[in-house]
Amino acid sequence: MTVNNNSGNQFKLLRIKRKGSRIFLEISSLDKPLQINDETLYEHKLVEGIILTPSQIEILQKESEYIYCENEAARLLSIREHSIRDLILKLKRKKFSRDTIDRVIGEFKSMGHLNDFRLANNYAEILIKRKPSGKSYISAFLQKKYFDRDLSERVAEIVFSEIDEDHQAELALNQKLRQYAKIELESARHKAYNYLSRRGFGYNAAKNAVEKLLNTENEVEEN
Repeated sequence: MTVNNNSGNQFKLLRIKRKGSRIFLEISSLDKPLQINDETLYEHKLVEGIILTPSQIEILQKESEYIYCENEAARLLSIREHSIRDLILKLKRKKFSRDTIDRVIGEFKSMGHLNDFRLANNYAEILIKRKPSGKSYISAFLQKKYFDRDLSERVAEIVFSEIDEDHQAELALNQKLRQYAKIELESARHKAYNYLSRRGFGYNAAKNAVEKLLNTENEVEEN
C-alpha cells in the first residue's frame, strides 16, 4: 500500500476518537477514519493537530486494514466455522490485501480458530449420518466446501476406515427401495447401480447392496 501525495495535501491528524477499546483517527485528505490500537497510538506519539508524513500514513493504513480484516474474520467465524480457503475468498471480496489476509489467517491458525482437518472431518461425519455416501462422494463434497483435494481424500479415507462401506451402501439404497418397487427388477437394478455410483460407492459395495436389498425385496413381493 503506497500513499500518493503528489497533490501536496498535508495529512493532519484532526481527531482521535475512542469507542470502547477501539481508537479511530480522522485525518485530512483521507476519506475514511483509520482504526488503530493503543500500542500504535503511543508508539507514534499521536496527538490531535500534528502533521503526519506519507510513510507514517502508510504504516497506519496497513495497521488499520489489519484490524478491520481481523474484525471481519472474527465476525465470519462467529457465525460458523470456515475452511481456510473459504475465509480467504470472503476476505478477498472485502478488498483486503493478500498480505493483510495472510497475516490474519496466520494469527487465527495459531490461536486454533482455523483447523481444516477438524472441520473437514466434522463435515464428513455429519454427511454420512444424514446422507450415506461413498468415499469419492465425500471427497468431492469436501472440495466443494473449499478444502484442498489431498485433505479431502485423506479425510474420506480416515472416515471410511472406521465404517463398513457395504453397510453404508445398503443404507443409501434403502432410501430408494420404495421408488424401485414400482418398476421391473432389471430396470430397478440398473437404476440402483447408477444411484450408488453417483453416491460415490465402489462396484463391490454397490453390488452387495443391490443383490441383498433388491433380491430380498423381490422375493418378498413374490411370496
